[in-house]
Amino acid sequence: TKLPAVVAKMEGDGIGRIQVQSMEAGKTKEIAAAVKDLEKQGAKKLILDLRNAATGVAEEGIPAANLFLDKGTITYLQGQKVTRQNFDADPAKSIWKGPLAVITNRGTSRGAELLA
Repeated sequence: TKLPAVVAKMEGDGIGRIQVQSMEAGKTKEIAAAVKDLEKQGAKKLILDLRNAATGVAEEGIPAANLFLDKGTITYLQGQKVTRQNFDADPAKSIWKGPLAVITNRGTSRGAELLA
């Protein structure tokens, strides 16, 4: 099955909306392209809509979150038999520094939850 593509559109008043419905491998590239496209259209603020984004892989949320973060820990992995592994933001991979609103609901999980 083909999962839905990232949808990007201008909402008016310099606000761009990016709707992500799945977080399969490679989705970060689609989100980055959407950010750049909306910026070219004049977006000064972004809405990242992650409602009902429940499919895909958890790991894809880390590079996707890094698009919007230039410092700090994005997440970490730790278990009873696994030593803690931090996933820190890489400033070189951050592409958006403007205002960002993130919309989630009970259907947001896996990679989208990490992204949020």
